[in-house]
Amino acid sequence: MAKYRDKLITVVSANDLRTGSFGISQGLSWERTVEDTVAALNAEPYVSQLAGCGHFLVTFSSDGVLWVRKSSREQVAREARPFFYPSSFEGQSAEQCDGSMFGYLSCMVTAVASESASTIQKWPRSDSELVHSIDFSDAIASGLAAMRDLYANGHGQVDSELPLGFPVDRLAHVITKTRVKLVTPRKDNTPDQLSRCWVPWEELSQSKTPSSDWSIAVHSQHVTGQSGRKPIPMSGLAQLVVFRGKRAIRHLPNATFGDLFTIDRNEIETLRTLRKLMKSYRDNGGSDKPLSFGVFAPPVPASRSA
Repeated sequence: MAKYRDKLITVVSANDLRTGSFGISQGLSWERTVEDTVAALNAEPYVSQLAGCGHFLVTFSSDGVLWVRKSSREQVAREARPFFYPSSFEGQSAEQCDGSMFGYLSCMVTAVASESASTIQKWPRSDSELVHSIDFSDAIASGLAAMRDLYANGHGQVDSELPLGFPVDRLAHVITKTRVKLVTPRKDNTPDQLSRCWVPWEELSQSKTPSSDWSIAVHSQHVTGQSGRKPIPMSGLAQLVVFRGKRAIRHLPNATFGDLFTIDRNEIETLRTLRKLMKSYRDNGGSDKPLSFGVFAPPVPASRSA
């Protein structure tokens, strides 16, 4: 494998990695998911070999993908780019559908293979340069679209005649149609719009434990200068929200709980953890012991009489 590693394009699911006892969290925040995956890729020898391939893609249900590739910059070994639906989390699309079936990973592999074949046809240079230069952004978007279609529509409607089998033609149409749409980037900020960003691979790789200090929202407010990445005050985002409303930040990981809309990583992880606890309690039929929560807040000062 080492001989051809630079030319390999590997696609795996996060659930496959979890079978190897990797502590990759699920459904908390995209930042936590990325951190846990980077830690797993750096900690386990046989997985780190896969991550050393020309391209390595990890799918998180049909809600996101982490794309890792060798860096073109000498000072950085790897570049990682997560693709995600900002208001979603891993497993959310599956929660909205009854049942499951096979073939989700095949959708992503097909999109990746299609992109590779398309690039090969118009690339005149060597194989090594070809593999490193492939941009899988469109393929990831179309692969996720096909996976979501498979979740929503299965093998087809069941009426007087049963579906004939795996819906190859329908999913192929979804993949090619999505590629055509992505030629012109979408300008609306609808909640289902796919977002992407760069990950500070070296910074996360050196971290021993997940840290709530890193967030995609904060990382988006950095510029690259001569002395490295410099932070920009988050007041700019706040100003955008004042003038344009929530749509100005819908491309960032966010969550809505009732009337609360937040892009704060700590709030998102805390509230989704509570949601998972309540959902697990409900799905297991409850128990003789109630699920209890304690809510704490600063004391409210007593109002002064006139």
